[in-house]
Amino acid sequence: MRTHLNIAGETTTILSGGETRRAIDWILYYFKKMVDENIPEEDRDFEVKVPGRWDGPYPKLTQIGPIEGRILDPDSLPLDYADIVAEDLPVFQRMQDEYNRPDLKYLYAKPGVLDMALFSGSFRPEHYEAWLEADRKQWEMVSALARAAGVRLVSQIDSPTHLLLSMTPEENLPEPWRRYKRHLGDFVLQQFQNAPADVTEIALHDKCRGDKDGKANVEDMNFRAFVEADERTFRVLPSGLRVVYSEYPFAAGRCPAPTEREPYEIMSELDDILPKDTHIVAGIAHEGQPVEDQIRIAEQLEDITQRKVWISGACGNGRLDQEATETRLGNSNATVLALRDRQNL
Repeated sequence: MRTHLNIAGETTTILSGGETRRAIDWILYYFKKMVDENIPEEDRDFEVKVPGRWDGPYPKLTQIGPIEGRILDPDSLPLDYADIVAEDLPVFQRMQDEYNRPDLKYLYAKPGVLDMALFSGSFRPEHYEAWLEADRKQWEMVSALARAAGVRLVSQIDSPTHLLLSMTPEENLPEPWRRYKRHLGDFVLQQFQNAPADVTEIALHDKCRGDKDGKANVEDMNFRAFVEADERTFRVLPSGLRVVYSEYPFAAGRCPAPTEREPYEIMSELDDILPKDTHIVAGIAHEGQPVEDQIRIAEQLEDITQRKVWISGACGNGRLDQEATETRLGNSNATVLALRDRQNL
């Protein structure tokens, strides 16, 4: 948090604990706990189904699943989102005080329920209900913690499965993934319905393509999938919930965003999809590209979408070394300042 505020504080309105500590490996942290061999089998619900690795590209990772005959219990799923937030909030409040930023909102980033069920090999109705309930309980606790601390909360849903299913033609998906694609709107709606009553601001980080090995590729990416994913999502958005922003990771892993205008033209369709008070967040800040290129991309996006664009980095700041992190944050800050100057002309 301190690094972020030191470099990009003047352009930051929402601050998270970052992809550090347990969050550095996203959902893999939980999956490792589920199959921990130090826990007796009678006390575990999961086992390794296909041995693999816990690092490197996602397709080569260890595959897990429920032990035969087990029905998942929401209270036995090892989710500790609230514990992470409880550790973050005192630090966040200290940063608010030190930097005189009472306006800062705290970002709580939570894995999507569909992602947890699918990637843990437990997507069956009897298991999915447990995941939904476990997620709901954690979200309730997080909301209560923020409320008690007097901190304004933005809840970000991290669910790359939304993009994966939107961008893949149905005929290229194995069963039962074809069925998931057909009913994706229902799963998205269930995720929204899990929000506690006092949670009014959420954010979407559901279009990340996964960069754990740092090799995610944008060169062959058709950004139409971003638009299609949001079309499905906002179609089922319940009244009373405001989506503060929807994020578009045009940069990914070690690959900066493309500089040509043409790939971004499809984003003009967002005007008919996004509510007027939902911000477009362009994930273009990258340490491997001149900041002038990123400013030009951002300006193109504002011209195309006819909206003010917010800026973020590619996924995984916590997985970078300090120099790369500082470069990425500096590029983000410079790009936002350039956009402000342009808007004030």
